[in-house]
Parts: sequence; structure tokens; C-alpha cells
Amino acid sequence: MLIGYTHDVHILLLFAMHAEAQPTIDRLGLVATKGFSGFPCKVYTGQDGIGNKVILTVSGVDPDFGVDMVGTQSAAAICALGIAECKPDVVINAGTAGSFTACDAHIGDVYIVEDYLYHDRRISLSGFDKYGVGGYHVALGSHLTTMFPTAVATTGSSLDITRVERLAMSELAKETPLVKDMESAAIAEVCASMGVPLIALKSVTDMIDGDEITGEEFVRNLQYSSETLQIALARLLDELSIDLVRSISFSRNLPLIEKMVRLNKEHEASV
Repeated sequence: MLIGYTHDVHILLLFAMHAEAQPTIDRLGLVATKGFSGFPCKVYTGQDGIGNKVILTVSGVDPDFGVDMVGTQSAAAICALGIAECKPDVVINAGTAGSFTACDAHIGDVYIVEDYLYHDRRISLSGFDKYGVGGYHVALGSHLTTMFPTAVATTGSSLDITRVERLAMSELAKETPLVKDMESAAIAEVCASMGVPLIALKSVTDMIDGDEITGEEFVRNLQYSSETLQIALARLLDELSIDLVRSISFSRNLPLIEKMVRLNKEHEASV
């Protein structure tokens, strides 16, 4: 813990799946509340080990299909509702993600995210192509980036990816640690628009450039990766302070945006 730093941070903690969230709910002894009006998410409240107020949300279960409401739409809606209703000092998105052997990732590794992209929001119009990629950069400060390895998070609306996406992402993974999820860029977009600091931790469940079927590998490793995520999150919460939160800032990573646009165009032309 940083000596001399003031704590008492109001935290909005976002999870997509109940399996990802349950270890943290149990560890902190969080209590279920009535939730946010008009949306079927689950909301739990309490404190962490050093007295910070925690509001934890899980996206909830679709009433027709009985599955977790994963994906960008639910994540963005819950993030916006949570910020509007709870007025947090910081949003923390904790979840699982795929990664790549090309960047030497392993199952259960946990990364803290510095850059957020959309890999499947391709808009073939001048200017809109860069807007579609997003390219949100979060300056976290040296204390946070020395606690965990950093990564770029690339977000899409599907668990699997197209050949174009795989080629572009695999090339990018040779240059930087890369994790692939279904929520974080949407959360980053909301937080940037509403002026709320964001920290994202992602635990690896599957190797996108490996030999296994993504869905099967994800299901097999979900519990283990959720446990390593909870350990990393506990460490983050123990170190979190209002001073660290206030040092976080957003910007656009134009070189990364331009690189992703270029990679997409090159690989679209090659298939």
C-alpha cells in the first residue's frame, strides 16, 4: 500500500458473467440489492478490505434464453446506468478474455489494460473507419502498471472471430500483449464520454491462435481464470487510493487506431 495516500474510494465494479464475479462477491461479503431500475442486472454492495465503498454489478441473465447477458450492449448500458446512479470515483471492469501465444500469454495470466480497440466495428467511410476502431488510451500511472503486465484489449460482439480479424489481431499480438473480450472497449467509450476513470483487469481463458475450439477451451478454464482474476483484483483493491484514481486520464491512441485500420484493410484485400 502506498504510504501517505488517502483511501475511501467509491468503486463501480463491472462483471459480465456471474461465474467471474462470484469469487469477489464471496471474498468481500457483498450483499445483493434491488439493482438498477429498468435493467435486469444484478447489483451487490459493501466494502473492500480497506474501507472503500464497492458497488458490484453482474450483467444478469437473459429472461428468454437463460444465459449471461455478455457483450458490448449490456456492458455499455450498465456502465452508463451505474455511473449516473452511483456517481463512482472509478469504474473497474474485471473479466476474462482470450489471448495469443504470439505474445507469450498463458491461461490464468492477468493483464491490466492500457489501450482499448474494437476489432469488428469496421465502418468503410472516411473518418468513420478510425472512429469505429475507437483507440482509447488510459494513462494509469507507474504504480498500477508495475503491479500487473499491461495489454491492449480488443473488443468484439462475438466469442469467435473472422479470418480477417484473426490475421489482424495475430499480427498485432506479435508487437504487444493483446487480450480479446466482448465488453471492455464499450465500457471505455462510456467512461471516456462521462469523464470517469477506468481500470480493467483481464484474466486469460483461451488461446485464440491455439489449436483448440475457443468455446470448449473457454468453458474448461473459466473457473480457474476467474480465481486468478479475483486474486489480482484483491491486490488492486488493497493498493487503490483516491490519488491513484485521480491520476488516470483518457486520450486517443492515433498510431494504434491507424495501425488497426491498416491491418484490417490489408487482410480484407488478401482473403
